[in-house]
Amino acid sequence: MGNPHLKDFPNNSIQGAAGKFADLFSNYLESPWQFLGMGYLTCLGNLIADKVSLESEISPQPRLYTIAVGESADDRKSEGMIRQPINFFRQALSGHPFSFNVCMGVGSAEGLAKEFSGRGPNLLLAFDELKAFVSKAQIDGSILTPCVNTLFDSNTFHSSTKKKTISLDHAYLSLLGACTAETYRRMWTPTFLDIGFINRLFPITGKGRRRFAIPKIIPESEKRPLENQVLSILKFVDSLPKQNGLYPMPIDSDAYELFTSWYLRQEQSLFAKRLDTYGHRLLILLAVNEGRDRITSDITQKVIELLDWQLEVRRELDPIDCETLIAKIEGVIKRTLASGPLSKRDLERKCNASRYGIYYWKRVLKDLIMDDRVRWNEEKDAYELC
Repeated sequence: MGNPHLKDFPNNSIQGAAGKFADLFSNYLESPWQFLGMGYLTCLGNLIADKVSLESEISPQPRLYTIAVGESADDRKSEGMIRQPINFFRQALSGHPFSFNVCMGVGSAEGLAKEFSGRGPNLLLAFDELKAFVSKAQIDGSILTPCVNTLFDSNTFHSSTKKKTISLDHAYLSLLGACTAETYRRMWTPTFLDIGFINRLFPITGKGRRRFAIPKIIPESEKRPLENQVLSILKFVDSLPKQNGLYPMPIDSDAYELFTSWYLRQEQSLFAKRLDTYGHRLLILLAVNEGRDRITSDITQKVIELLDWQLEVRRELDPIDCETLIAKIEGVIKRTLASGPLSKRDLERKCNASRYGIYYWKRVLKDLIMDDRVRWNEEKDAYELC
C-alpha cells in the first residue's frame, strides 16, 4: 500500500476453518491471503451474530464491517474479500437449514429495511465497489449512512418523517466492501467522521500478485472438507447452552488479564478508536472459528496481533495527516485561551472551529480537558487554561 514500514498481515492469527479456506483458495487465486481469511470470518460472524456473545454485560456480537483496500484492480479486492467467501458459504449451506442472507448493495435506508423484511434478522451487506455507498451517503437527505452506522452497535434503527417511516428491530447487519485507497480516503470527511463511521470499519490492505493467467477450478474434493467444517461449526454453535438465546462465551483469567493489559496501554487517538470493540468481537469469532467454547490466552494473543496491525493500517490510510491537524487545533485553542477565559461560542468563533470539522474540534477539546490542559469553569461559564 505504499508504506514500506507497514508490517505484513499476521496470517498466523487466523487459523482454524478460516485459515484453511484462505490457504486453499490463495493457491488457486491471485487475491491476497488476508482478503480471503477476513472475508470468511465476516461471513461466519454474520451467521452466528444472534447466537454467541461474550460473557460480559455489554454482550458484543461477532459482526464485522470489513473493507478490502487496494491500489488497483490487480489487487483482486472484490474477488478475495467478497465473491469467493460468499459463493463458498452459499454452496456449503445449500440444502441445509442454515440461513445465509446476502444483499449485494443498496441505495437507501428504505432499501436496506426492505431487504431485512424479506430475508430475516441476519443480513450481510456487500459492496463490490464501496464507491457506490460513499456516493449515496453524500446525497442530501440520505439516511443510509446513519442507518448502517447505528446498526454497527445496535440491532435497532428507527426513522420517521412526514413521507416515510423506517423501523428496524432485531437486525444483525454485517458489511463486506472493496475499494481503492483513493475511495477510502474520500471517506475522511465530515459526512462520515462526525458520526464516527470511519472507526466502525475494519480496513484490510493487501497487494495481489500476477500468477495465474487463467485460474484453475478448485477441485470439489478439496472444497468439500472445508464445507463440512462450516456445517460442523454451525452445529457446534447450535449445541452450546444458551441464555436468552445467546451463548455467553467465558474468557479464561489469563486471557482476560492479557486483553486488559493491551487495553490499558492503548493510545488515545483517532486511529485507536473502537479497536477494543473489534477486539471483543474477534475474541468470540476466532474462538468459534477454531471450535472453542471459551476464550483462551492463545486466542487473545492472536486478536491482539490483529488489532495492533489494524492500528498501523489506519495510520497508513490517513489522507490528511490527522496528527498534524490535531496538533494545529491544540495550538490554536491554547493560544486563544492564553488571553483569558472564553465561552463556548466565543472560543469556536475566535478559533474558526468550523474550518476543522466538528469531529476534529470536539475530539481535540475533549483530549485537552482529559489531559488537564484546559478546563470548563462553571462559575464563569467558560473554557480556560489549567
